[in-house]
Amino acid sequence: GELLVRTPLGILKDAAPVSYQRIDGERVPVESRYKLTGDGGYGFAVGAYDPRYPLVIDPGLDYSTFLGGSGVDTGDSIAVRDGRAYVTGITQYDYPTTPGAFDRTFDGDVDAFVTKLNPAGSALDYSTFLGGTDLLDAEREQGFGITVDGEGRAYVTGRTDSPDFPTTRGAFDRTFDGSRDAFVTKLNASGSELAYSTFLGGTGSDGGRGIAVDGNGRAYVTGNTFSADFPTTPGAFDRTFNGAEDAFVTKLNPAGSALDYSTFLGGTSFDTGRGIAVGGSGRVYVTGYTPSADYPTTPDAFDTSFNGIDVDAFVTKLPTG
Repeated sequence: GELLVRTPLGILKDAAPVSYQRIDGERVPVESRYKLTGDGGYGFAVGAYDPRYPLVIDPGLDYSTFLGGSGVDTGDSIAVRDGRAYVTGITQYDYPTTPGAFDRTFDGDVDAFVTKLNPAGSALDYSTFLGGTDLLDAEREQGFGITVDGEGRAYVTGRTDSPDFPTTRGAFDRTFDGSRDAFVTKLNASGSELAYSTFLGGTGSDGGRGIAVDGNGRAYVTGNTFSADFPTTPGAFDRTFNGAEDAFVTKLNPAGSALDYSTFLGGTSFDTGRGIAVGGSGRVYVTGYTPSADYPTTPDAFDTSFNGIDVDAFVTKLPTG
């Protein structure tokens, strides 16, 4: 179904066309193909379609949109459920929010945000600020990681400098612990309330970078910690802070009220967890970077030697916990 055009510089190849209509907010495929016109040109032959709606042929982009206000805005993580994109990052000032969202008021210097777009990218299902009011740091709140469960509830992690970052009754930790804490926040499906929200950290600086969720609603978080007293759990892989900075891997129960397990992960230098995934058996896969030659490896792993001048990537699989 590809189109081949002979030119003086060689053959130009164009992929087979993709055609559709938007009907009642849904994308409806329409059969289409290239058709040679006999005079050296070409056109399109299309199957049955509804003439009441525009016909889009080979658009290149399903959709593409700006997202922000008059300040600095960045998208740092995205997840998808049922064709709807969920985004988190940082924002200033007049970022777009929606009626009924959890927090429509900009809270201070820099806030995190959580935004859900409709499948066409033409409107916001919901959009909310997420933050506190401490003004001591130019990056007070930042959403670094987002995931979505089967019920359309968003789970967000990042970092906060605000002692009044919103937490919920019964959450694991409602007290700001250090100069900067990680946070883990779960919103309800409509984005109107917090299902739970908790600090996660020790007396140093901590940040959540990646988050995943299993089929039972348990959140798995990785990031970085400078806290020797970062919360760990009995029986975890490593309960001892190893160096200047460690990665961490933490699993929360479905209510966000306790840690199923929590462990340090690192060597004697600066280690950071950046991404996390959960397998069907509940095993956790983590990636990030390490400058530690003594980062923990396993005997039969692909590469047990530190390779770089500065940092190596790592991939670590943990058992169910």
